[in-house]
Amino acid sequence: TPLRRSGVCPSFPGMTLSTGMEDYYDSSFYFSAGMFQTEISGVTHMCAGDRKGNRNCCRPNCSPGPSQWSGYRFHHRDPLWFEGGVQFLVRNGGVAMQTPAGLWDKCHDLEANATGPGPSLFSSYVWAYHWDPQPQAQRQ
Repeated sequence: TPLRRSGVCPSFPGMTLSTGMEDYYDSSFYFSAGMFQTEISGVTHMCAGDRKGNRNCCRPNCSPGPSQWSGYRFHHRDPLWFEGGVQFLVRNGGVAMQTPAGLWDKCHDLEANATGPGPSLFSSYVWAYHWDPQPQAQRQ
């Protein structure tokens, strides 16, 4: 079954776009403000690292190695309606502009040197709620 958007605008193709992960989690201009928690979204864990194993952490006792990040986003006030399936894609890095030295990547190390995207490991938990379209009075 192809993905169909139901609800307010059935002709919408079922895609939500943002300029970056930080926008989806309501932390504009990357996550430089640090950890935060609100009713709708938040960043609950963040430790910066680099590929050499050096560390520059946002909180004490962060182990060296790759960056670690954890966040949440609830859609109880802005539901994402879908029928037949849904897909959530994350792009890690990408090309920002052409420079005389070649392509300049959007991914940077802690000293703001362009590094390009590195290996990433993503895991997620998703809770989806289903509402019966028939009111209870009609079920009897």
